[in-house]
Amino acid sequence: MKIIKRLQRNCIFILLLTLFGCGIKPTPELIGFFSLAEATSSIPIIQYTVGGTVTGLTGTVVLQNNLSNDLSISTDGAFTFTSGVNAGSAYSVTVLTQPSLQTCSVSNGSGTIGSADVTNITINCTTNSTVNTLSALSTSSGTLNPTFATSTLSYTFSVVNSVANITVTPTATDTTATIQVNSTNVISGVASGNIPLSVGSNTITIIVTAQDSSTSTYTLTIIRSTLNFLRIFVTANTYDGNLRESAANGKTGADLKCNAVDANKPSDGSVYKAIIAESGNRIACSTVICISPTNKIDWVLRANTQYVNTGGTTIFTTNSDGIFVFGSLSASFLAASQYWTGISTVNLWVASGGNHCSNWTSNSGGVNGNYGNGSSTTYTSIAATSGACNTTKSLLCAEQ
Repeated sequence: MKIIKRLQRNCIFILLLTLFGCGIKPTPELIGFFSLAEATSSIPIIQYTVGGTVTGLTGTVVLQNNLSNDLSISTDGAFTFTSGVNAGSAYSVTVLTQPSLQTCSVSNGSGTIGSADVTNITINCTTNSTVNTLSALSTSSGTLNPTFATSTLSYTFSVVNSVANITVTPTATDTTATIQVNSTNVISGVASGNIPLSVGSNTITIIVTAQDSSTSTYTLTIIRSTLNFLRIFVTANTYDGNLRESAANGKTGADLKCNAVDANKPSDGSVYKAIIAESGNRIACSTVICISPTNKIDWVLRANTQYVNTGGTTIFTTNSDGIFVFGSLSASFLAASQYWTGISTVNLWVASGGNHCSNWTSNSGGVNGNYGNGSSTTYTSIAATSGACNTTKSLLCAEQ
């Protein structure tokens, strides 16, 4: 029936053209009877489909064409929107809803319909990263304590009073992660703005957010001193040569003792480490020519820094290698007691030359450890001689 009507309309159109061409003017009644409008309105509108291919999809993505005609897709492969687009009209494919834990991007997503179906649109889906850690962290002043490690989330250290502001430079392990320092966005590997420090304890929070929205929080506790130098104290408590006890190693056990309750320890929240040498774990100098930082392992004194005893008197100022020249002490460590150091009286700062109670794990009378003399201002302040590890001595603790 549709074919017959179309043929009738075509014949009417031809007849009218013939009449006009022969000089015969059809009457309005004739034109109305044949319906010229009906004849010309039957020219068809051509439409083409829009589609392409999805790859890497593990969930469900919802696409749109020209901000409508929603299409939900849950598997890789070819896709086609249900509604066609007129020839000569524009198309624009976008992602309305991303799949869970994935990000889908559109390639070849827009253009103008020509004379064929569109089949070259690509939807590429990738799984969001779950890495929410830092690969590096540094500050404009002070030294991180403990030494930075990706899995270590908390750090505490001191700065002198003259440091009124500090910047933090965090570097994300994954470049797609975002970083906030005290709730302010920071570009990975770029220093934050200046963060003001009050005298006393200050907390800086660094939040790393992965693509999957999981987070890790790193915390810096910074003690701004009332003084413009760092302190060293000698513990009132004494210990035999087994400084490790239940800790991972001798130096860690010694550090725990420097931060334990002690009558000589300042009570302002500052953190300390033990000035001891331990083979392979804590070394000031590994060779006679001490070159910082290549010769050092977890050394506790900062370079070019003034240190005072608990009475506020300057003991020494370190050189660029984080040590002091023996015989140059301007005051003693303000203690008549002796303290373990493990530093040799022969090789002085060189760790390999000293006795250290089997890396501070032995309290045997048959094993020795080097110690310093608290009333001395010469090299014996660090390396007096050695004693049996079953004897008890104090520890020399440096502010971090």
